Amino acid sequence: MNKKESVRLTMNMWRWLAKTGLKKMDYLLIVKKLSYNEASFIANQCYLCEYAVTSLRKKCPIFKYCIECVNSKYPYRNWVNSFTKEEHKQTAKIIYLQLRRYYERKFRRN
Repeated sequence: MNKKESVRLTMNMWRWLAKTGLKKMDYLLIVKKLSYNEASFIANQCYLCEYAVTSLRKKCPIFKYCIECVNSKYPYRNWVNSFTKEEHKQTAKIIYLQLRRYYERKFRRN
């Protein structure tokens, strides 16, 4: 998997999460039809993390541009700490839109 593919797959996952309010593992099991064991082997159930691990990078390829997973003031942390499906949907949508902006800026040049 290359960087573009990892961003595209992650963007698709967050779009689905924004519609359903479910969890990343649910996406991998329901949409990607992976077994629980297969899904567990994807780093943090995230294609960006998986790309970072398999390409021997030390951090997410878009960490400084987008969701900044480890920082508590950013949407991903808010998504993790959400209690309701509606909260999950709202924060997942923010993450999806950030990823989409990044993808369009980085990969859809004319």
